[in-house]
Amino acid sequence: EKKLKQLHGQLDELLSQGKQASGKLSDQAKTEWTKLAAVAVGSKDKVRAVLSSIHEGGTDDKDLQKAIKDANAAVESLKNYLAKNVKA
Repeated sequence: EKKLKQLHGQLDELLSQGKQASGKLSDQAKTEWTKLAAVAVGSKDKVRAVLSSIHEGGTDDKDLQKAIKDANAAVESLKNYLAKNVKA
């Protein structure tokens, strides 16, 4: 649960950074960002759903591990994209 909350926060932060920088991106970079952001938002929603299930006692370890794996992948994809395309 703690890891999912941490990943949810990271996804929020990275999506916010990308949204702020999106006005400065080329058309191709914006298209790529839109695709990555959609995947990340889906992963963030899944994390939220699994967290709710945890609190209700209705999740299993398989769902938990998949949500963590998918959220980690989304975080890494966003970090890599931002590092490559957005100058601080």
